[in-house]
Amino acid sequence: MIYNWQQKDWCKFHYDSSVVEKLFFAIAEETDHISGLLTELPEKIKTETIIPIMVSEALNISAIKGNI
Repeated sequence: MIYNWQQKDWCKFHYDSSVVEKLFFAIAEETDHISGLLTELPEKIKTETIIPIMVSEALNISAIKGNI
């Protein structure tokens, strides 16, 4: 994956909206599906499910930034 700032013309950012739209709708569909599943779970199980996801995301973001 190439980040915006790694592209030679990064300050003149451009994108293909048709590609972004497809990705956005795919992500939205997955998010809605997961959200729907979580709403049916008991509160304790919801918490036990969401916390590891949040921790994993925090670790991934830190790794991207070069933090351990």
